[in-house]
Amino acid sequence: MADAIFLGLDVGTSAVKAAAFDARSGAPLAWTTQKVAIISRSDGTREVDPKNLLNTVRRCVRAVARETRDRWRALSGIGLAAQGGSGCLMNRQTGLARTPMQLWNDWRPLRRWSEIAAQRPPSYWRDLAYQDGPGAGLARLMWLREHDSDAWDDQALYGGAGEYLYFHLTGRWRQDVGNALQIGCYDVAANRLTAEPLLLVGARLENIASLRRGHETHPLSDAAARLLGCRPGIPVAGPYMDHEAGFLAGATSAGTDVLQCSLGTAWVVNFVKFRLPPPSDGLNLVLPAPVGQGRLIVRVLPAGSATLDWAKSAWGGGSRAADRILAEDPLPHEGLIGLPWLTWPNPFGASGGAGGLLGVGAHTTRDDILRAYVAGLCFAFRHLFEPMRAYGRNRVVLLTGGASRSAPIRRLLAALLAPAAVRYSATDELAGAGGSVWVFQPKASRLPCRTVRVSAGIVQRSNDSYERFRSACAAISAGLGDAAGWPLNAFSGRAPT
Repeated sequence: MADAIFLGLDVGTSAVKAAAFDARSGAPLAWTTQKVAIISRSDGTREVDPKNLLNTVRRCVRAVARETRDRWRALSGIGLAAQGGSGCLMNRQTGLARTPMQLWNDWRPLRRWSEIAAQRPPSYWRDLAYQDGPGAGLARLMWLREHDSDAWDDQALYGGAGEYLYFHLTGRWRQDVGNALQIGCYDVAANRLTAEPLLLVGARLENIASLRRGHETHPLSDAAARLLGCRPGIPVAGPYMDHEAGFLAGATSAGTDVLQCSLGTAWVVNFVKFRLPPPSDGLNLVLPAPVGQGRLIVRVLPAGSATLDWAKSAWGGGSRAADRILAEDPLPHEGLIGLPWLTWPNPFGASGGAGGLLGVGAHTTRDDILRAYVAGLCFAFRHLFEPMRAYGRNRVVLLTGGASRSAPIRRLLAALLAPAAVRYSATDELAGAGGSVWVFQPKASRLPCRTVRVSAGIVQRSNDSYERFRSACAAISAGLGDAAGWPLNAFSGRAPT
């Protein structure tokens, strides 16, 4: 069909994006973004209503349908990418949610994490998933069994945003490997789901969706076709982890040797490694490479644009005003250090985040505090690259995601990652949506890229400030001792606790 189009869906933590692409050229034809309504409380609650999430997807699709007009009738394929690590209980027959969907950064269940980890020696978790403990999803499963016991029966199925939406599109239960890793029931070496970790929290393999096989597709159901306003039977690909789809876009745009960085709610580095193990410190998700050989390493920073948005709002007077402040100078005065882990559990109490500020004096201004938090976020991101000695001159770093639209942040990251070539895309918001339709049209994943230029002076200043940040984090971790949790432990060289 000459006027055929493909639809890509990218369901992130805080926003849903939908885009239509020309089936021949891969050119984007229409796209839209809508915020996800998140329930957030001081006790660590980070939830979404699954029904509202589905309605947000429907509104995005209908908006794209209006933009594409007559060509919408030629819709020939749909791809779905979604954030991993979320979870709720659903009815396996109807797909109806029985509980709210906890997001990956809901820390209420994480107090059970150490209890679960202690049931097996550290070597067990390393052999299972190359991690220093269980997947956080096991703690969420335990929490749900304790708090929503009535939701558990033979029809109960635990899944995240990808599984929930894919079922409502196709009537099939499938999950991506990245989500299974975050649940804690994926054996990396064997490339399969495993029941034993689930038994530790009173769950069974029958409570988990089957893994997606490669780039398989299933037909769009009649109910979904009515919901989205299109014809039934259209092939649906996915669900992909959003970072998996983002890497497909990065690899298509800059080559498979790219270090693709997604600067969203969490900041993440995605890259292919041909030999295991992955870098030893911090959180790494090890997936089969979505294209070519090797393993896709999803290296996660426990901070991101949630910190950035807060800093710009609280100290910068909004995003545009904050970018003007950062454009004047992205670095705070010497000695002022912002600890960016606002969404990580507070080591000193049951509520609140783990963010902090050091070096405040009578001369410190709101602009300085903004710079300290934004720089601290970039410094922590730079630390993800420390074990990756091959990221230098022969590698390309591609920035995508919401924060990559900020020119000051692009320049600061380029200075911190020099001499690597740092690039960004003017159409970064389409990376996940484009990657989700890669199986139908790889050209749809191609992002036009530009190189970030920085001076030698800002490179030197940024690296000096980074060393002060790194030393401060290591000293705090040493002073807190056992009370220090990851991410501070990463700066001390200790394993996450």
